[in-house]
Amino acid sequence: MNKVKRILLYVYLALIIFIGILKVPVIKKWGPEQLIDSYEYVPLWKLKEVHKTIDGYTPLYELDLTRIIFELFIVSLIAYVVYLIILYSRTK
Repeated sequence: MNKVKRILLYVYLALIIFIGILKVPVIKKWGPEQLIDSYEYVPLWKLKEVHKTIDGYTPLYELDLTRIIFELFIVSLIAYVVYLIILYSRTK
């Protein structure tokens, strides 16, 4: 049983790292009025791109915190349900 818990924990941590570092939801804004250009998933290290411009303005990436919290909640909920299913099937 401890082996199953450990494997589930590693999978959960890998998903959290993937969502929290490699694919972060951001809002791409540009210009003095902060017009929204697009919603994207980018790695953390690409939040600032100095080489790209939109009409002479450097686009800024703003973290979409509600989407990050929602995604982390969904991943945690799925991991918890899988854990309960495995725990329930092991006890029978």
